[in-house]
Amino acid sequence: MAIASFLSGCGGSDPDPIVEPPVVFATVQGTVRGTDGTAVSGVHVDIAGVTADTDASGHYSVQVDNATPNTTARFTKSGFASQVRPVRSLQSQGQQVVDATLNAVTATTSFNPAASATLTVTGSTAQVTLAANALVRSNGTAATGPANAQITLLDASQATGVMPGDYLASNGNATQPIESNGAIQVEFSDADGSKLQLASGQTATIRIPAVKRGLSTLPATIALYYLDETSGLWVQDGSATLQGTAPSQYYEGTVTHFTAWNADKPYDTVYINGCVQDSGGTRITSGAFVLGEGVDYIGKSYATVDSAGNFRMAVKKSATTRLFGQQMIPARYSATADVAVADVDITMSGCLVLNKDGFAPVLGFPPVSEPPPPPPVGAYAGHYTGTFSGTETGTFDVNISDTGRVSGSGHSTTYNLDFVVNGTVAAGGALSLDAASGTAGASLFSGNIDVTTGVVTGTWRYVTTPVSSTNGTFSGNKVPPSR
Repeated sequence: MAIASFLSGCGGSDPDPIVEPPVVFATVQGTVRGTDGTAVSGVHVDIAGVTADTDASGHYSVQVDNATPNTTARFTKSGFASQVRPVRSLQSQGQQVVDATLNAVTATTSFNPAASATLTVTGSTAQVTLAANALVRSNGTAATGPANAQITLLDASQATGVMPGDYLASNGNATQPIESNGAIQVEFSDADGSKLQLASGQTATIRIPAVKRGLSTLPATIALYYLDETSGLWVQDGSATLQGTAPSQYYEGTVTHFTAWNADKPYDTVYINGCVQDSGGTRITSGAFVLGEGVDYIGKSYATVDSAGNFRMAVKKSATTRLFGQQMIPARYSATADVAVADVDITMSGCLVLNKDGFAPVLGFPPVSEPPPPPPVGAYAGHYTGTFSGTETGTFDVNISDTGRVSGSGHSTTYNLDFVVNGTVAAGGALSLDAASGTAGASLFSGNIDVTTGVVTGTWRYVTTPVSSTNGTFSGNKVPPSR
């Protein structure tokens, strides 16, 4: 008995089992839409190996281990280019909305991979040029023909959501915000459906249609970035040059593999500081975030809302960004707010108010047309008469030549004096006349001619002392040619 008791006390029984901590799950959900804003059903969603398909309303929801580090969500459906969206660390949020926009494949082309090929898209400057035998399967074996190419144009000028990733590029251990001026996604497969890539040492030439938002300027040379589908970040690899003439310009560059390629430029940032509240004025302190999209640039920003209901968002310096706030549970969002910044941080004067139920719709930015070229000077040629008034009154009678030279005469009724008029008209109708009138000497007439109506308007003033404050207005009309 003593021996048995001794053995029992020395560990004769099994030790207590190790209890693993329970897995805590985070909800990731969202809506998948097409570029026209309509819901897309049957889209396969994969987040860290957890999968789901979108329902009839384009919605999906998955439960992911909240210990999952930054990862990506991959969206696939036949007829659409694959889409990759970042999923940020869930440990601090516990829930996240990850929406996606699927781009329908723009063009599908069959070709012989054993021969050189130039693949084009009808009605677009997009192009891919391949050398013979440039493509191989994942195991390095040659492609068997015919091969299939799917080319998708990613025009983010109207909606930034069409772009994979999140407009952030890898920059060492940090990230760098980037602005897009056009992107293209190319996917290859051979006759049996095997995915194809460029063989080691092979290159291809691509042309990316150039796009912009607002009236921003396209750079002559731009960096090329490809999407790292594991991190969801863009990685710089090479550059491209602007070719062609507006509105059919494109960026041409050389690539060493195929994925989504983006013509981008990094930009400097400042911060917008703000807050988020509900319709009753109470701060939103959990589960909310703020999204920003460039109004006059193609870029995107994101910021989470802290425990005090505040946010701090990095945006492009000297630009305008459109913001809106979103909460997941309960689902509600705010109206948009366009915030212009210069080169210093700013604080918004009021909070974003989450007073709309549901999830915010995709922001749209209709294209801004380029201003038409001004009418040439020859469009203003003809005979014009009119009057001037103010501290001096009178009439003028001038002719404009096909080269924009103005000559004629005027009469001051105030001083009963005639004077000579000379000047020029520029493309667009800007009018500048020199005249000698009245007792104060030379005067300057500055105005504009409406090319459609022939109406002339402007102001005049003396340009010599001592009556420099003497001034007034003038107006007139183009005289119809006599029949």
